[in-house]
Amino acid sequence: MDNIKAHEAGDFTPLVLSLRYAELQPLVNAFNHLLETARQGIERERAFVQDAAHELRTPLAVVSAQAYLLSNCSEPGLAMKAALALEHAVSAPSHLVHQLLALAALEEQSRTIKRA
Repeated sequence: MDNIKAHEAGDFTPLVLSLRYAELQPLVNAFNHLLETARQGIERERAFVQDAAHELRTPLAVVSAQAYLLSNCSEPGLAMKAALALEHAVSAPSHLVHQLLALAALEEQSRTIKRA
C-alpha cells in the first residue's frame, strides 16, 4: 500500500507490488496499463503543444514585421501594399487557430460520446 501512496502526481512508473493474493494481479496490471495510457496521452499533448507553438511562431513574426513596415511607411501606395501584406500575414495564424479550436471541439465531442 505504501508503494501506491508514494506515487505523486505525474509519476507514471508502474506499480511493483508483492501481493498476498494472486487474484489481485489483474487489478495491478490494469492499473499499470492505465498509468501507461495516461503517460502516453500527456506526452502526445506536450508534443502537440510544442508543434502548435512552433507553427505559430513564424507567421506571427511575419505579422510583426508587416506591422512594423506599415507603421513606418509614409508613402500611401507603399502603405496600402503593407496593409494588404499584413492582412494576408494575419490569415495564416488565424487559420491555424481555427483548426486548433475545431480539433478541440472534436475531441470534446469524442469524450462526450465515450462517456455516454
